[in-house]
Amino acid sequence: DGSYTGDADSFYVSFWFKMAHDYSGNFGDGTRMMVVAGDPNGTTAASNYLEIKFDDTYNAKVDIRAKESYPSYQSCAQSRDCGDDFGLIYKTIARRLDPNIWHHVEMTLRARPDDYLDEWYYVINGDTANRYEGGAFYKTQQYDEGRYMYVNRVSFVALYDADDPQKKGIYFDDINYKAYDSSDPNVVLDEYSTSFE
Repeated sequence: DGSYTGDADSFYVSFWFKMAHDYSGNFGDGTRMMVVAGDPNGTTAASNYLEIKFDDTYNAKVDIRAKESYPSYQSCAQSRDCGDDFGLIYKTIARRLDPNIWHHVEMTLRARPDDYLDEWYYVINGDTANRYEGGAFYKTQQYDEGRYMYVNRVSFVALYDADDPQKKGIYFDDINYKAYDSSDPNVVLDEYSTSFE
């Protein structure tokens, strides 16, 4: 927002994922997972909304979608009053991905020193020609409530009953994130990475 004082204005995250469900029967399992930038305490979704979903239907494939502000992020920026229905729009970023193979997701935040103008960019499987550009969904709510949260981590949040034995979840690997200033992206101020294989 207008009082933004962070050393970095950009936050980059990349990871690989594959569905854990045995797809031999050609049915999905209903797994839905949110991958979001988190606040410094690691307790709150602080900016974007990205969702990986695998419907429990025959011949299901994996979709990746973002949630945007209603009627649009730009409209909220202009009116500065998004109202109660700000989360009613889903934008599909990638459709019908093969659940049996690994997929690569890159997402980048560009924080701007003005309300409602933070930007997110998503690239799926290296397809930069079809990069999706969206707003910072959770920032909309924070702005309307008169608060601002910094981001410095990534959170993986199950949007399904984790006790349901039919839902097997998602494998994640090669998780990387870093903070830098867009004026000099080669100077990384802080970063973290981990692998599980």
